[in-house]
Amino acid sequence: MIAVETLALSPRQEARFWAKVDKSGSCWEWAGARVRGYGVFRLNGQMQRSHRVSYQIAKGDIAAGKIMDHACRNRGCVNPDHLRVVTYKENAENVCGAQKNSQSGVLGVRWSRNARAWRADVTHNGKQTLLGYFATAQDAEAVVVAKRNELFTHNDRDRQAIGPVAAPKYFRRRRPTVLGKEVSWEDINAAQAWGLTLTEWFSLTDFERSECRRNITTAPKFEVKP
Repeated sequence: MIAVETLALSPRQEARFWAKVDKSGSCWEWAGARVRGYGVFRLNGQMQRSHRVSYQIAKGDIAAGKIMDHACRNRGCVNPDHLRVVTYKENAENVCGAQKNSQSGVLGVRWSRNARAWRADVTHNGKQTLLGYFATAQDAEAVVVAKRNELFTHNDRDRQAIGPVAAPKYFRRRRPTVLGKEVSWEDINAAQAWGLTLTEWFSLTDFERSECRRNITTAPKFEVKP
C-alpha cells in the first residue's frame, strides 16, 4: 500500500481557508501569511503550506515523498488546477530560466573563454552533459531546449517555446550526438515536426528518416520557417 498524506478539515476550517483566497484571477492568490513566497495556514495547531491544503481539499491525498509543483510558477497561487504532484526531479525540471548572474540569460548556456564560443550543457539525474559550442547564444539555446525536451517531462517553459530552429553559422569543436550519431539541424527540425524525441528519431531506420524528411510538410507539427 502506498503511504499518503491526508488532511481532514471541518466545514468551518474549509470556510476559514477559502476566506483567505483571492479568486479574481487565473491564479488564486493567497491573502494570508507567507513564508518565502508560499502561503501558510494554521490547521489543528500546525502550520501547513496553503497550496498543499488547497490541493487536498479539491483533489485528495498526496502520496508520501511527493511534492507539489506550481505549473504557473507562482508560489502564492493556491488554484488546485495550477498544482500537480511530482517528484523532486520533476519539480526541478520546471524552472523559470537562467540564474540572475547568467551571461546569456538562457538556462544551460554560458560563454566559454577558452573556446571563445557559447557552451551548451544539460544536467540530468545529477550528470552534466556537454552538447557543443556555438556561434551565438540563440544557437546554443535551440540545442539545449531540444535535448531537455528529450530528457525531461515537466519542462513546461521549453515546450511552450519550441519551434523551428534556424541552423547556426558553425559548430565549435564537436556536434552533439544521440545513439552515437551526430545531430544535424535538419534532424532537430524533422524530429520536432513529427513530434519525436531525438532518441526516437535516431531509432528509426535510415529509410524511415529519409521518408519523414521527404514528407515533412504533412507532419502534424510542421511549421513554415519565417
